[in-house]
Amino acid sequence: MKKKLAIFILLLLVLSGCIQKSSLTFEGKTKNWESTLSIDIKGRVDGEISIRYIGSVGQDIDYFEYELLGQTNKISQSRKGNIHMPLEFKDSINSTLKPKDGGKYDLKIKWNDKIELLELYQK
Repeated sequence: MKKKLAIFILLLLVLSGCIQKSSLTFEGKTKNWESTLSIDIKGRVDGEISIRYIGSVGQDIDYFEYELLGQTNKISQSRKGNIHMPLEFKDSINSTLKPKDGGKYDLKIKWNDKIELLELYQK
């Protein structure tokens, strides 16, 4: 009985070591922004990007754009109009966007006449 239990535990440990993560989280932060990219890897990148303004709260803005840059392509989205601050933005990602060398994504955020670049690293 003890031998069967020991074999079962050993087999369980071996199999759990073979399971590959199917979900990854990348994070980055600057003076004014923080972002989290949560993705499921199934041959494609399916997930969500969350962008949050953490700078000093001023007046509302007229323009917001983000570009998520990977190895060979990018995803971008913009908003125009009266955008209330502090901004919290979420967007779904469905793409073949792979991380850059070093296992990171670059996130460029433009708002009004300002630009900030975040590096999102795997958590």
